[in-house]
Amino acid sequence: MIEIRFTEQIVPLGDRITSLMVAHQISEKCNDVVNLKANNRDQEIISKMIPYGKVVFNKQEKPDKIISLSNREALWELIKMSDDFPITTSNWNVDEYEPKPKLPKGKFITTQWDAQQRWRFVKEEKIKKVEQHWKDRGYALVNLGGLAGKKLKLQTIWYVMSKADYHVGADSGMMHMARLILPYEKIHMYCDLKIREDGRTPDNLNVNLQARELIRRGVNLNTIDNMPKEELEYYKDASIFLGYKKENYIKK
Repeated sequence: MIEIRFTEQIVPLGDRITSLMVAHQISEKCNDVVNLKANNRDQEIISKMIPYGKVVFNKQEKPDKIISLSNREALWELIKMSDDFPITTSNWNVDEYEPKPKLPKGKFITTQWDAQQRWRFVKEEKIKKVEQHWKDRGYALVNLGGLAGKKLKLQTIWYVMSKADYHVGADSGMMHMARLILPYEKIHMYCDLKIREDGRTPDNLNVNLQARELIRRGVNLNTIDNMPKEELEYYKDASIFLGYKKENYIKK
């Protein structure tokens, strides 16, 4: 048994999903059970959605190996191991979920535009343009963000996403939930591609590590902007974040 200890409480939903993916990847790669010493919110619910590896929580058994990871180090591990794992979605049987929420009768997309950090925000005029793009093509919109999303169980959100044609929104928690239930090509992420000077990214561009890993996997970036192919290819490289620490940033 391998014991993984996170050195900090992991709060953001996207980070909780990523950290659990890392635990499952280590389990699968080492062909061993991972005992995760953590008490992050909804960790057992999220863990059941990851279709490889075996992860248990807070067992008292003596491990053969102990791995300590910070949240940042967990993200680095995700990037390093990512190529070893096929693109796959959960094997959760969504049709067994009860009670089933009411859904639009025709085709629809799910959306989320709110985010915890302001740098993830998408401008209001862009949101209106994106949503109109889908409405013009006959899609109803189901908003999973804001107060509406906070009142829903994670399983309910996954159920709704599983029945949607696409998920569209900001780089935030629901985007990472979508990666576990939808094919990557059915996910459309929008980022404000601006220059930043706070050291959060090594190249000063407003697309973080997790977003670039999603893009590399096949998530669509800023679809309605028809970005040049070479620019899209650039954002598929998450390796520039390996070993990078914000506190070592020197303003250029």
